[in-house]
Amino acid sequence: MVLLERVERELESIFAAPWRREAALLDAWQAAVLESGVRALRELRELARADRSLAPGPAEVVAALERVDVELAPAAQADAVLICDALALRARRVRALFIVGLQEGAFPTAEREQPFLSSAERGELAQASGLVLGEAGEPLDAERYLFYALCSRPTRWLRASWHDATDDGEPALRSLFVDDLVDCFGGRLFAQRAVRGAGTLRWEEPPAAAAALQAVLRAPRRTGPVIAPLADPAGLLALRGHEAHSASALESWTGCPVNWLVERALKPREIEPGPMVMTRGLVAHEVLAAVFEGLRERTGGGRIDAASLPLALELLDGALAAAAEPLSPDTSVDRTERTRQRHDLVRYLEFVAERPGPFEPREFELAFGQAEDEWPPAVLAGGALALCGRIDRVDVDRAGGALVYDYKGGGGQYAAAKWPQEGRLQQALYMLAAEQLLGVRARGGLYQPLRVADLRPRGAVGADVDAGVALYDNDRLGEEDLRTLVETQLAAALRASAELDAGLLEPRPASCSFDGVCRHPGICRSQSR
Repeated sequence: MVLLERVERELESIFAAPWRREAALLDAWQAAVLESGVRALRELRELARADRSLAPGPAEVVAALERVDVELAPAAQADAVLICDALALRARRVRALFIVGLQEGAFPTAEREQPFLSSAERGELAQASGLVLGEAGEPLDAERYLFYALCSRPTRWLRASWHDATDDGEPALRSLFVDDLVDCFGGRLFAQRAVRGAGTLRWEEPPAAAAALQAVLRAPRRTGPVIAPLADPAGLLALRGHEAHSASALESWTGCPVNWLVERALKPREIEPGPMVMTRGLVAHEVLAAVFEGLRERTGGGRIDAASLPLALELLDGALAAAAEPLSPDTSVDRTERTRQRHDLVRYLEFVAERPGPFEPREFELAFGQAEDEWPPAVLAGGALALCGRIDRVDVDRAGGALVYDYKGGGGQYAAAKWPQEGRLQQALYMLAAEQLLGVRARGGLYQPLRVADLRPRGAVGADVDAGVALYDNDRLGEEDLRTLVETQLAAALRASAELDAGLLEPRPASCSFDGVCRHPGICRSQSR
């Protein structure tokens, strides 16, 4: 083992010695010879590590190296472009180099706390006991060395760039490494930088054409007009693909019509896989529907109590196993996530079984209003609104009363008092849809969380309704107040559908997102004023 390591070091020294302190690279043939020799020595070392009797002597090492075949890789293209990270380039020569993203917090990266005991806690421990725990080293020095190594790689020119602002218009700081580079050449380098909405620092002096371009780029920015109502609103119907309005789409329009246009009509394809919360929700809906339907087939009813809970848990495991395959090519749930999801759903089924009420699950994933759905659209307000959608679950009692449930994977617990101010239309519209399609009387609409500590649902329920769980007091409404709330949300849905049909696009950045920030400023342009 020691012999092989010594031979490897000597081999590398033989090839590197002629170029010491010249920052040069080996030619293609020398590099291929060195790589082949090092590979052969490492293979011999692996054999010796597995069985010491196979460790070669000096004569055997020489014989093995003499038998090594050297393959010369094809010549690289002279004009090839390589996109890589900083570490991959530190030992190469290039003709031209762009260093992009020189932002504070990115290069150099922000300081990270130790995974076990913070720096402050380590200091207190050292003072109290004299035990000094090792630090990970100084990352800033390592990254500064890497930056200087990058600056030495190009043979013709170097360009470094950074942003003065983020995509949301927030100020962004350039890396302190830029100032280090400027200090090497004086203020003239920074004064002659080219600006195109982001600073660009380069070694070469710009030619006349570039100077003219800079003058144009430095002129006052011209922005397009704020998005306005459509001249031909009929195009929105073609984008929607169906005449009926969905409750979730009307909620989106109420929040911000421009956000509805982008996410509901234009539907840009995501580059990244679907977010885990969406995948988790799809699986939860599919699994719970299978559990309740299985209970009804096996026992004649879908109610879960102490007697039927073991069967419900058995059906749950079977449904989770059946849902193991991805629901679509860009969604998947790994084993760890499925374990978490099973834990959440077991908690929910046990929660339901603690105090079963008079309402029994009857309809699951009730889809209506579109061509492929079994049920027709719900026609509300005397025909003023045709509604489509998918109701997660409808529970019905013997008197014909119904509770409408909407599952929520995490939060989304919307109290009845917040429905008008937050534009929550879905449950009120689904209550009306259930009444029309199923011939029941809706006694409440509830948002059921599946992944929170307190599993009590939130929403609006009649004051005298026994939902089987202890509901929040302010979610219980008298019959008249409940109907008033539903009619108020129906009126808001009618306004939204009329605006949508008329193409009245209007930016509403304050309600576009939960934090009051426009989600699509490049299309909306309302916040550029």
